[in-house]
Amino acid sequence: MAAEEAEKTASGKKKPWTKEQLRNGRDEMNLVEFPFATLSDRADGVQVLEFQVSDADRDSGLPVERKLTVTGDPKYGLPTAKDEEVYLGLLQLTKFHTDFRSPDVHFTRHELMRLLGWPNNDWAYERIATALARLTGVRLFYQNAWRDNANKVFKDRGGFGILDSYTIRDGRKGSGPVEDLHSEFRWNNVLFESFQAGYLKRLDYETVRELGTKAKRLYRYLDKHFNPPKYARLVFDLRKLAC
Repeated sequence: MAAEEAEKTASGKKKPWTKEQLRNGRDEMNLVEFPFATLSDRADGVQVLEFQVSDADRDSGLPVERKLTVTGDPKYGLPTAKDEEVYLGLLQLTKFHTDFRSPDVHFTRHELMRLLGWPNNDWAYERIATALARLTGVRLFYQNAWRDNANKVFKDRGGFGILDSYTIRDGRKGSGPVEDLHSEFRWNNVLFESFQAGYLKRLDYETVRELGTKAKRLYRYLDKHFNPPKYARLVFDLRKLAC
């Protein structure tokens, strides 16, 4: 009950998400182009992910290689599909609560579970905690692949995580001031700069959260590249798209 009361105060009402709000979600475009998580919910001992594509420079037209290397947290390992799901939920929380005006977001795990469509049980509470640990511990290294939207260039950018920090407060066991029941997280500065530079796209989050793991990722990727009427038809090398 304490967690639910905290939710009411943070959002002003018990159920803060209408269908219109869910359909007006957001996605950061650098993290759409190259994934940072495995497609399963287990890393199976893999500690590093690497993605590389051959592209054409927008100005010169010359070929260029773009690469992302992802390293996992020493204890928790690489982010997995469920961690990527939590990341998307955190983006929507940020849109709803601060509209990306602040890197710090206060929330309750119960609120996040309802947003994700997860069951309200001990597994979900613990799984969110693991996801926050992995999103803080992961490290991303971009080689000529990070889009600096403020300056309209691709650049190297490396050694940063998705979250800088987080604090979990268990509202189920507490009482007292509402602010003492809120968990919180802080976006990494590199990623938050991208938010503020407008490198965000609209995302129909209501549709996304109903999809399976592979369909989620494919939907987000294609949704970024479709831009009618200029890009109403897309042609991909199948192996490149699958990877």
